[in-house]
Amino acid sequence: MSLVGQETKSDFIEWEKLQSLTLKLERDGDFKFTLLITLGMFTGFRISDILSLKWNDVMEKENIEVTEKRQSVHSL
Repeated sequence: MSLVGQETKSDFIEWEKLQSLTLKLERDGDFKFTLLITLGMFTGFRISDILSLKWNDVMEKENIEVTEKRQSVHSL
């Protein structure tokens, strides 16, 4: 997580490596992280958006909707 106004930089993970990671996590029984990463892979949602989802938001749905909330910035 970055501070407000802080410049950040990120890189990408190759698709095959990401798939390999999720398969290894699933094999090891780490289903929570498998689900989080897989949802992020296929939706492009940020982790904060994924963590706000509930089961009935995704189960047996053709579409998933996320409403982003604007964070307010307070200054002293």
